[in-house]
Amino acid sequence: MKQMWESPEVFEAYALIDHSYWLLDNLRKDASKPVEPIVQQIDATCGFDANKQRTLDAIEIVKDIIEHKKFIEADYSNDKEMLEKLESL
Repeated sequence: MKQMWESPEVFEAYALIDHSYWLLDNLRKDASKPVEPIVQQIDATCGFDANKQRTLDAIEIVKDIIEHKKFIEADYSNDKEMLEKLESL
């Protein structure tokens, strides 16, 4: 695994990985919040599915994590499992 201070590109990859995990945590927190009934009705009328959108967002974030972990030569096996589970939803 490359050291964080090896180059600006490696440092950026570490920062993006950290930021991506922060984004995933925010998605998790958002999903656990109760949804107002009026919002549910509006979403149903418009055909918007917040859970589906969160899943699609999470898939893109995990793909970015894997890409950056490959760059720094870190183990990404757990992230790959999470991606497979998300894609199966």
